[in-house]
Amino acid sequence: MKDSRGSGSGYPQRRERPRRTQAAPVADLIAGVVKQAGVGENTPLAKLRKAWVRVVGRSMAEGSRVVRVEKQTLVVEVDSAALGQELAVYHKARILDCLRDTTGVRLSDLRCRQGGRG
Repeated sequence: MKDSRGSGSGYPQRRERPRRTQAAPVADLIAGVVKQAGVGENTPLAKLRKAWVRVVGRSMAEGSRVVRVEKQTLVVEVDSAALGQELAVYHKARILDCLRDTTGVRLSDLRCRQGGRG
């Protein structure tokens, strides 16, 4: 008996399925997502967070956190307005110079915003 699925029989012809590519390991996929989100160990933000304590000292670092970088401006959240003013006015040039030197991240400004640890 002949196969009735040939041309002219009213049935569509069988198409070959495309070969599947080899799946990427989950670890590689996660690493890619982490890198795109900017939260890995070698991202500019991670480098800045790691260097922050060394640059500003333990007492100032306890009341502040590196939040993000926006257009070469480092945004830091501080627990008090006094600390924000001390960092952004009195120590700004030294902090930016030290962070640029230790991390290689291009920074042109430092902005502090008041927030609290929740």
